[in-house]
Amino acid sequence: MDTSKYDLKCKAGTTFRKQFTFKTRHDNLWDFTGFTARMQVRANIDAEDVLVELKTEYVENPPVSGAYGTITIDTETATLSLFISDEFTSTFPIGSYLWDIEIVSPGGDVDCPLEGKFKVTGEITR
Repeated sequence: MDTSKYDLKCKAGTTFRKQFTFKTRHDNLWDFTGFTARMQVRANIDAEDVLVELKTEYVENPPVSGAYGTITIDTETATLSLFISDEFTSTFPIGSYLWDIEIVSPGGDVDCPLEGKFKVTGEITR
């Protein structure tokens, strides 16, 4: 799977939701049966700190104190849904970050289908 560029925009203090549907080169839905997914947002590629982390599994101790979201995989529609609550996005500093998402097959193979910029804009209504 080739990595595609896709920029995301998140307004601080609002619920962040984004869905991606994956299809093969022959326009068939990707089979995500048994797959997991993970995503991180960082200030730059070398940054130690993680702004937010999303996973398909429950995260007991996220790398950022309390700042994590979820990824839901719908195997029937080959859709990955990203979710970060408004409670967590309200803590995001305004700025431009980088993100990518990795999908892990049941056999342990890791692919990175998407990456790009993650822009956080300010909240006006508080």
